[in-house]
Amino acid sequence: MRDDLLVHDFIAVAEEMVRVRIRSGREDRPGYISMPAHEIEPLMELQSLIGHMLLQGKRANDLCACGSGNKYKRCHGKILGK
Repeated sequence: MRDDLLVHDFIAVAEEMVRVRIRSGREDRPGYISMPAHEIEPLMELQSLIGHMLLQGKRANDLCACGSGNKYKRCHGKILGK
């Protein structure tokens, strides 16, 4: 696995999704989440965006897949506080 900001961010988002599931008390039932959508949807969207970039072989210095025209690390990479 390559040592890249995208890989680290993908893992960080996955870990945060687990924390959200644990807070909801449903970590034992994958796919079932009973919590406000505003908590999980941004994480799911970010995970999808990062996964898409990884599949395309992109790196943190490439343009963000959201179409902003900024590099990932200056766009969605800032969301995770990197």
